[in-house]
Amino acid sequence: MLRVSAVYPNSAGSRFDGEYYVRRHTPFARGLLNPLGLRDLRITLGTESLDGAAPPYWAISELTFDDREAFDNAMAACGEALFADAPPLYRRRACASAQRTGAGDALIFFQERLMTRNFVRHEMDDIGQLIGLDELLNHQIVDTFSSTATADHGWTEKIWTALVRKDGTLSIDFGLGRYHNRGVLDGWAAVARGNEQWTVRASRELRDDPTITQVGPLTYEIIEPLHKVRYALAKNDSQPIAFDITFTSEMPPFFEDRHKQRENYGFRIGSDVVRYHQVGAPSGWVEIDGERIEINPEEWTEYRDHSWGQRLDVGAHNADVRPTSDFGDVKFGEGEFVLIWSPFMLTAPNGDKHAYHFYFMSKQGRIFYSPQRSPFWFRRMQAM
Repeated sequence: MLRVSAVYPNSAGSRFDGEYYVRRHTPFARGLLNPLGLRDLRITLGTESLDGAAPPYWAISELTFDDREAFDNAMAACGEALFADAPPLYRRRACASAQRTGAGDALIFFQERLMTRNFVRHEMDDIGQLIGLDELLNHQIVDTFSSTATADHGWTEKIWTALVRKDGTLSIDFGLGRYHNRGVLDGWAAVARGNEQWTVRASRELRDDPTITQVGPLTYEIIEPLHKVRYALAKNDSQPIAFDITFTSEMPPFFEDRHKQRENYGFRIGSDVVRYHQVGAPSGWVEIDGERIEINPEEWTEYRDHSWGQRLDVGAHNADVRPTSDFGDVKFGEGEFVLIWSPFMLTAPNGDKHAYHFYFMSKQGRIFYSPQRSPFWFRRMQAM
């Protein structure tokens, strides 16, 4: 792996626009570089030195690529656009010691080889590949984090979010699915406005590093666990849409009841899934046909969920296994299945927030999933 650092020195006479750097330049860089092999992008803003003096650097960004060739190709494709965007956020007077990139004195690059890897291959056939998560003291099965407790092809882990402008004029969806025992990662991103909808779908094989949550132009990033996550769709050739959205929670996450369903003949468990939900506020931007629309948290609302377990009807059925009774074996017009899923949050005049989750499922006229939940209640968000 190769890490490239972009450094903004706090030299005499320099100025730095931190807000532009975080809200504009960094999402712009991600949108250009993600499809070109960018694996990670982290930024650090300088505040002060240990002695209280001004920081030696305004900011440092670290970009991770597979190797030097991937980095060089990315820079050849969009380096000029990146450098052209730098002047609005960084200015300094010319000085004899300025190190130049050829496109201005805003960035100084240096490379360092990463001495550690996030996965390590080994030759133990009965133990999964070793990955960075295995350093943690949180194993639940006698194997590595690159393995699941079951070999069932229906094992699935999914990320989903939907956000809507409160006036109903615009909505955005994003989803990511990891099918560990099928070796596939796929996802979609969609934007709807009026009676129009645009959808981008992507799929790839799972790579050696299972912590990479990127497929084609789609990226999912955990910024702060259980509080702040990022969803992004880079510009692409499939549809005229792109977005970069950060979700910030307004409530703690909460679980639905476990969805465990046994087949009619009483033996095989067709579904065993857990799922948590969370309500929050989005920020960022969405672009449609070249028109960029800012996402103001006060004007939008967002829900997300994260589920994992053994799902019904994942992929094609094995020829020698009976299809599941509720979906795979049901013919159109035969039988009945109803699902209503409706989370929402109400804000009282005094600022109290109440989050509700309504979920109803029935089949052949029989209700089999309708949990009764008391609303979650928080008045002060600082309590989170």
